[in-house]
Amino acid sequence: MVAACLHPAVGATLGDFVRGIVVPDFDTMRTFDRDDASKLLTAVAFAGLGGFWTLFYSYWMREKGIGMAGGTGPAGGEAQPALPASEPEAPARLRAWHRYLSIESLTGIIGNLFTTLMSCLLAYAILRPRGLMPDQFDIAVVQSEFFAASWGNAGRLLFLVIAGAFLADTWLATVDSVAHASRCGERALASFAKQDRVRRDRPLLRGPGRAQPRLSARADAA
Repeated sequence: MVAACLHPAVGATLGDFVRGIVVPDFDTMRTFDRDDASKLLTAVAFAGLGGFWTLFYSYWMREKGIGMAGGTGPAGGEAQPALPASEPEAPARLRAWHRYLSIESLTGIIGNLFTTLMSCLLAYAILRPRGLMPDQFDIAVVQSEFFAASWGNAGRLLFLVIAGAFLADTWLATVDSVAHASRCGERALASFAKQDRVRRDRPLLRGPGRAQPRLSARADAA
């Protein structure tokens, strides 16, 4: 995408693009078309999906054995304590893990922000003048013009192959993460149900000859 941004059309519109981000055109924003409300809602939901995917980040960390996950085993097994408090090197290890997580998370945030801005810039410079608008199932097809503007049909094909790889990766990651989340939810519900059953059956296990516990002073007075 960096190479695609070197297209002359992108350089010609870069100033207007940056100026539009720093100083938004509020007059144009006030003329919002109500027919675009569904598209805006879709964009907001898509942006919120990233927050939902953050929940799956812990599964990835545990499966790779990174940081404290190195002592817990794979995501499908039972978790074990990863950092005994009695170890003298525990504080240093914890600081190192925290530093790694901070750098790794910051890299992802900056990388995603950078690629998003490049996509917006390419759309503003290449698609907008031609009246092209990615919509429904033609999103990747229209966006392939990003590469086609510089490398023709070969660039268009390359973009579609990359888009297909991203789609397959996203689908596989979603299936795996949702499966892990469902399994964790089932385990939690089973644990709660077991604890509730033990609480309900506890009076029956005492037997008829044993005294029942005192519930409260109010019950004794009654």
